[in-house]
Parts: sequence; structure tokens; C-alpha cells
Amino acid sequence: MKDHRCSILSITALFVAYGTSFAAQSGPDLAGQIVAIQIEKAARTPAERKLDSQLLFLSRETAGLEAVAGAPLLRSRVCREPDGRVTVDISAPPSVDLRQAIVGAGGSIIYESPRLGALRVCLPPAALQGIAAREDVKRIKQGARLVRHTGPVLSEGDAAHKAASSRTFFGSNGSGVKVGVISDSVDYYEDSVENGELPSFSILPDRSGIPGSGEGTAMSEIVADLAPGAEIIFASASGGKAAFADSILLLREAGCKVIVDDISYGNEWQFQDDEIGQAVNDVVADGALYLSSSGNEGSLAKGTSTTWEGDFASGGGEALLPAGVVHDFGPQNFNRLTDDPSGGSLQWSDEYHTSANDYDLHILSADGSTIVSSSADTQDGDDEPFEFIDEINPGERIVIWKANGAAPRYLRLSCTGNPLEIATAGQTIGHAATASCMSIAASDASAVAPGPFTSDSPVRDSSSDGPHKMFYEPDGTPITPGNFLASGGVTIPAPSLTAATGGATSVPGFSPFYGTSAAAPHAAALAAVVWSRKPALTNTQLRTLLESSCIDIEDEGYEVNTGHGILMADLALGLTRSPHEIWRQSNFNVVLASGSSLPNADPDGDGVPNVVEYATGGDPNAPTPAPLAAVSHAGSVFSLSYRKNPTASDATLSFEHSATLSGWLPITPATDALISTAGGIQLRQATLGVGSNTADFFRLKATAP
Repeated sequence: MKDHRCSILSITALFVAYGTSFAAQSGPDLAGQIVAIQIEKAARTPAERKLDSQLLFLSRETAGLEAVAGAPLLRSRVCREPDGRVTVDISAPPSVDLRQAIVGAGGSIIYESPRLGALRVCLPPAALQGIAAREDVKRIKQGARLVRHTGPVLSEGDAAHKAASSRTFFGSNGSGVKVGVISDSVDYYEDSVENGELPSFSILPDRSGIPGSGEGTAMSEIVADLAPGAEIIFASASGGKAAFADSILLLREAGCKVIVDDISYGNEWQFQDDEIGQAVNDVVADGALYLSSSGNEGSLAKGTSTTWEGDFASGGGEALLPAGVVHDFGPQNFNRLTDDPSGGSLQWSDEYHTSANDYDLHILSADGSTIVSSSADTQDGDDEPFEFIDEINPGERIVIWKANGAAPRYLRLSCTGNPLEIATAGQTIGHAATASCMSIAASDASAVAPGPFTSDSPVRDSSSDGPHKMFYEPDGTPITPGNFLASGGVTIPAPSLTAATGGATSVPGFSPFYGTSAAAPHAAALAAVVWSRKPALTNTQLRTLLESSCIDIEDEGYEVNTGHGILMADLALGLTRSPHEIWRQSNFNVVLASGSSLPNADPDGDGVPNVVEYATGGDPNAPTPAPLAAVSHAGSVFSLSYRKNPTASDATLSFEHSATLSGWLPITPATDALISTAGGIQLRQATLGVGSNTADFFRLKATAP
């Protein structure tokens, strides 16, 4: 326990509006309130310490008590359900006894995961402490709500990505590839199936989600538009992080090679993979390609960033706050939202099961005179480095406090609903920015419709930027032991690339729709079309191919707002061409053989079919000026001089002989030597001894895919 035996009643202080330290002034006892919170933390019972502080404060308030004695205006800001209950995540192995206790206390179970030992439930605030007192319950946290990454409407991604024309030209529509879609719900999907919008669609059992927006249906329609041959399987992310993670694994078990989501949770871990990030890692390690929307929470370059990241810096006040100090954001000791209310979270670079560095997140009144809400969980060695407040109002001051005994750490303050007054880059959240996931930014296709994207197409102002800092392996092993500041850890590039916002759907409210929620399924569909055409690709090879198939936009090269640029179907499918298809396109302007481009066709009428022209470096549209092969002999040893196209790596030139010009038999040359090279075409000579002086005929045979 911390020793808070200090004189606090005589302390009077205010935050200076634009200062770098605390200053003693007349007015409310703000410093005393901060110290009072620390005293309250030290006095919590074992059951109270299992609750995150906002839930603990709520349970006291509903019992008619002060949240914290000595901070009279502090209130919990927990978002409650219409019936007054609160959604929470319980860390405990599901059991009959626990279920009975929850229902008996007036609660209901939303989701349970035996694999992760977790439940999401609704509980009356008065029941929180009773459930927390159970021995099988390890922790009860606020049930962070899923974030749907949508926005304003109008886009036509099929044309903007050149997807429709490329499907025809390259002959690939996603057939043979299962695409898993994860979102909130699939309202209206029956209409979409009946109307032919979803020709091949199914839902994992008990994974349709809580009825809501139908965003999953809209995402699935976009996949079907761009990859009409793909099989689409839906699973909801509703029910908390455990439910989301289980849906990811179940889609892979169902055979999905491409999985895409547009969901995040506000309490996803940022510096270490949590259950969602680990599920993504697992399916990617198993061979799947995973994509996620980068989010619509803004970027520093566009002036819309909702994030501040950086090392803790002391803002002073040591003399007035004996237990700790506040953080200095640079020009001032607090931050503010610039417009609408938003939730706010604080994370720091401790391992997520064993944090012993105590930080708190305080919300002050606009004039800085009093604490109006606070997230003040205890971190003493077996806790998460996480503080969360459901609602922060514009103008209120956001303050980060560090206990004196806590080590300086890399901090992340995120208010995903509104830009911050003092902001940095690095907004892309949790699993979407892990190394194994492709995060997708968004560009407005309505600006180019009905034409394609160009190098002048910008990324949306709201599209979340990167990069992403990681300090721990999934098992908690430090990446840079002893260095948990900005110079430590690893920096992961995010987003990966950009795709179209929107796409016309038949779903009410999404006809069409904007946001990275629409961009992610566009990219996933193109991935399915590419994989369908070249199924031998590994997921790593496919990702590299996609990132190499983008139009560079905005700043030159890779950058944290657009990734590698806007993904284009023609560029991606162009990289799947075989050498023979590249030759065919250069000579006939087609990739798929037909008519005069068929292997055995002879469009120039010189008696040499296309496949031989290809293998020997001939021109299929102009008669061959000289023989492609010539035979000479010395006794029983025959030599065949021939031309070879070294770029025709998928063609085979072989030798055959016959004494009767029928019944040709293969013959292996004794030698096959390079004589010369001209214009990239080799002249070679093969020695074909047959061991007798009897008459024999020889021929050069060309085969190609």
C-alpha cells in the first residue's frame, strides 16, 4: 500500500491556464482533490479493487454516497443502458454458479467465451460490488462499445478501382475464395439475398449480431460487387473483445482465406496484442489474409487528430502534490477537445497484465477549478496500464497524473470522437495496426466517378493515420527490455494502403456509404479476386503484391496517411500474369487466349503456331524470316541449331525423333550449348546422337501453359 500520510487540508491550488506548473492560488482545493483520490485508492477493499474506478464510483453514487470523499463534484461517467444497467466485461471462467449469480442479481449475459475465460453481461450498478466479491471473478471492467468506422455517403468503388474491367480482362472474379466479413450486424440481409445482391452468403451460427445498422450486410454487398464469385461468410463482432476474437478464429475454421472487419473497441491494447490482435496473428499464421479499416478518427496532417502520444514529461507541482506530478503536454499541463463530446482513454507502455506504474486520468472543469470525473484504477503489479472515461465534454481539461513511484512511460491519450487541442500522429487503433493486419485508409471515389482513381486523389481528412508503437510481444516479452520510451519498442507502419469509400448497396442507410468501413471490404474483395487468379500465392506474397499495386498519392512513397497509395485492380492482377500471358498481352492486347491468340493459332500464316513463336522468340504477327531450327549431322551424330526465348520461363522446348515421321519419341540431347545471343534471343546447338546410321528425323517441340 502507498503511504499517503501527508498534510493535504491546507493545500490550495489551481491549474494555470497556460502554464507549465501548478501555482498556489485562492480557490477550490484542486490539489487536495487529487490527493484525496490517491487516499481513496489506497483504502479500497479487495472486491472494490476488482472494479475499474468508474464502475466503483458508479456503484457508490447509486447507493447515495460520494464517489470520492474530498472530491465533491467528481462523478462517474459510465454510459448506461436504457434500463439503467451497465454493460461490463467480467474476467472469470464461465460456470453455472456464476450465471445464476448474475441473473439472480438482475443481470443478463450477452456473451461468454470459455476459451478466454470472459463474459460480457449487463448488471445493475448496485450488483457490481457483490459480483466482484466472488472468488472466481478476477476483474470487472466497463464494457467498451464497438466503434463502427462509417461516415457521409457517395462512392462508386467498382469503377474507381478499375475492378469491373479488370475482372473481364484477367478472367478472375474471386471464385474459389471464401471471404469472412466481421461487423456489427446483418440486418436486411434476407432482402439482399432475395434480390441477388449476395449470390453466395451465409452467417456463422449464433453470430448474426445484435440487430442494429446492418453495416455487415452493406460491407458484404461491396465484397460481392467487386468479387462476385467469392463465397461470403459473416460473423458479428458484437459482444465485446472476446466475442470479436472468437469470430475471427471461427471464420478461419470455416475456411475463409480473406477476413475483413470494420470494428474496433475503445479498450483495445495499443502497445501489445490483446485477444483480438492475437486472434488476427493466429489466422494469419495459419495462412489467411486479414484486413481492417484504419478508422475515421483523423490524422495530424489533416488537422483532425484525436490522439496524443509521447513520453511522460513532468509538469511540476511536486511541492503541492506530494504523491505525484502531472504531465506536461508542451504548452500546458492539460489537453482539451476542440468540438463534440468524446470518450477518452489513457494507455502507457507497461505490460498489460503486470503494470505497477500508477497513472490516472482526471477531467477538470473548463476553468480548471475542480475535478468533475476521474479514472483512477490501481496499478500495483497485476493490473492493466489503462484508464478510461466514457464522456469528456469540449472545454474540459484533460489531465494525466503520475504517482511519484511510477516510472516514466510512453503515453497514449486517445479521444476517438473528437480532435484534440494538442495532438500527434498515430491514431490507428489496436489490432488494425498490428504487423499481421493490413489496415485500410479511405479515399473519396465520388470525386472521380465514373472514372478511376488518379495520383491526384486524396485520402479522406477523417481517415486515421499511423504509425503504431509496440513495446511487447503477445506473451509479454519486452521488445526492448529496459527502454519503454519513444526510443524503444518498434514502430509498425500503418495504414497499409488506401481504398474507396462507399459503393452503392441496397441496404437502407448505406446506399452508398462512406468511411473506412467501406474502404476495407473494397480492398478485401480485390484481394479475393487476385488470390482466385493465382491461388498458389501465400498470404505473405499476396500482401506484398497488393502493397506493390497502388497509385502513389499525396506525399511521395509510403506515408502514414495513405500507406502505399490507392490499390488498383489492374495493377494487382497485372502482377499475376505468367510470362506467356505477358507475351500474349504485348502481342495481342489480351491476357486470356482466344481467337488469333490461341496457342496453336498462326495469325501471320508462316506455319509457326503461337506457342512456338513464344518459346523461340518469334513474332506471331510477322512471318518468320529464317528457319527456327536446322539439323546437321556427322555420321550418326546429329546436331540441331535452334532459337530460344529465355524470358519464356513457363515454356518447354524438347526434342523428338522418328524414323517414319510418325510415332515420335523423345530424345535427350547429349549436349545443349549456347552459341550466341542477339536481341535477347539465344541461338543454341543440341547434340542428338542416336547410335546408328539409319535414317532419322528430328523436331523441336514447344509446350506452354
